[in-house]
Amino acid sequence: MSNNYVLDTDDIAPQSVIDGYSVAGDHGLWLQAISELRKNPKARFILAASFAAPLLKITGQRIFGIHNWGDSRDGKSAVQYAALSVWGKPDTIKILASSSETGIERMSALCSDLPLCISELETLDEHRRAEFENKTIYMVTEGRGKQRGTIKGRQQSASWRTIMITNAESPIVKDNSKGGIIEINGRPFINNQDFASYLYGVMERNYGHAGRVFLSNIITANHAEIKDIYNKLRLTLKKKHPKKIDSHIDAVSHTALGDQLSSMYVHGEDKATASIGALQTAEYIIENHLINNSDADESERAWQWMLGWIAANNGRFSRSAMPILGYIDGGYINILKTEINKAMKEQGFSPDKIFPKWADVGRMSITKVGGKRTFAVRGKNINGVKPWVLKIKEEGMSD
Repeated sequence: MSNNYVLDTDDIAPQSVIDGYSVAGDHGLWLQAISELRKNPKARFILAASFAAPLLKITGQRIFGIHNWGDSRDGKSAVQYAALSVWGKPDTIKILASSSETGIERMSALCSDLPLCISELETLDEHRRAEFENKTIYMVTEGRGKQRGTIKGRQQSASWRTIMITNAESPIVKDNSKGGIIEINGRPFINNQDFASYLYGVMERNYGHAGRVFLSNIITANHAEIKDIYNKLRLTLKKKHPKKIDSHIDAVSHTALGDQLSSMYVHGEDKATASIGALQTAEYIIENHLINNSDADESERAWQWMLGWIAANNGRFSRSAMPILGYIDGGYINILKTEINKAMKEQGFSPDKIFPKWADVGRMSITKVGGKRTFAVRGKNINGVKPWVLKIKEEGMSD
């Protein structure tokens, strides 16, 4: 870091990572490439999140994450590279998803008030991916690590403020209403692979200037005015999108604040122009990528998924079908319990949590065994066996 800034670290922070928060190359070349990147709203939003990380303390916004997912290539990693280049050398300050939980915890503490960019989720095997989705994400978004014991007694747990930026070829959480994660589906530069490659090259050699320019302005700015801008953004966006989840709107508003201030401080735009651009980007993300409150109910989303699954496998609901998923009889669709359980788990839904909710609203029949509910009934004979089935009224399929 320069003489004007100090990176506050502990004695376990890797020196190579600390050295990565540095300045290199030509700021003008960086600005030229970033100005082109900002023409794409997905890329602009992710870049804005990088600038928004140091603003968490000012606004009081809780930690959140942004996950860009879609098919390989075409810009997801290049945009993450650009987000990292705001603060230093991308290859050095990125974090690999294959790092241990302790390693990610330490890097989260190091990156407090800076973005935490985690890459290469696709390298994780099934077990590690599940661990990352079910444990690591929540640890990061909670902002506090584990409390550990030492020979001198109990060690104080690490804490941090950050915005996590990740990408992969699939969603990072099946229920994206939880965990403070905003998911953006689609490749930023699907029609411009040449630019994505060019972006890599520029960011590799030119980095670190923008973060210092941004912080210089934030340090001397009126923080009450910054918080007022944030609150006005929230009010505007919540009023226009009342059906969206409040915590998601809060996160988008905070990112829009990063967009507006970086447009002013780094790109030299006047306040009015910067405000319009930030709102337009936020609107795009809200309208195209945020779920509604009604969609956030996991049981409802699972129900809608199941309707599509039945429709897609229509030919397999007959006792003469091979392989069979179930059968239709007397106005009911009877789904083999083993098959629906398997399909739901593959989609990240828990049958043990979902079935009771469906039964409570009369969407499926139940059987009582020893006074307890069993969320299935005995089906008709199939190849000499009477399997357990989910029994659902056909007329209820449109509920």
